[in-house]
Amino acid sequence: MPRPSRRTGSTVMATAVALVLASAIALGLSGCTTPAPSPTGTHTSPLRLAIVGDSLSAGKTRSIANGLDASTWALWATDDNLVYAGGWAVAGATTTAMAEGVTRIDDTDIVVILAGTNNVSHGVPWDQAAGDLSRIVETTDARHTVVSAIPPFDQHATEARTYNLQLSELAASRGWDFIDPWVEQRDGDFWEAGRSIDGAHPVDDGYRLLGLAIREDLNTLMESWVG
Repeated sequence: MPRPSRRTGSTVMATAVALVLASAIALGLSGCTTPAPSPTGTHTSPLRLAIVGDSLSAGKTRSIANGLDASTWALWATDDNLVYAGGWAVAGATTTAMAEGVTRIDDTDIVVILAGTNNVSHGVPWDQAAGDLSRIVETTDARHTVVSAIPPFDQHATEARTYNLQLSELAASRGWDFIDPWVEQRDGDFWEAGRSIDGAHPVDDGYRLLGLAIREDLNTLMESWVG
């Protein structure tokens, strides 16, 4: 059998060395792979949800400090992706009362602020409301801030619509997310027939519908945060 030429032997040796080097590099890279970021960039699901609001968030207990019941939308908004982390909600509260009462909740991923119906009722100036909301956001210090439209207010329909328009514009200017979870319960600027007990608050089942709508909105937002 003829001996292989020096050129052939060199080629075989070079190929072997190249394969060894490639394997070493591949192993090194696989050991340094960085996991994909979670929706918040720092946390995996479930995310921690805090709420700030008035009776629309406190429900029949009139304060979430008294616990959650079936008329507290947060009970219906939580799922495998969201866990309730606390917050501040008291019946009759204006945004000013919220700003004065709310405290920081550690490690909060999302805060949902549903505030303003009592502002409309008491004629609180918009500039005051905007400052209050900024204070609430600063205090809660959540990774994501979501502000919700207020529901229809039959006795002050025009004022409620104006408030929501201003709220949407404020959210856009501050980098907050704005949602309107009342769409299914609205009829223009008013409540859909049979959906409100007094032109300002929903019937009992309306709180469930509100929570489910907010949950759907938040799940959609979480997908956009990942993107």
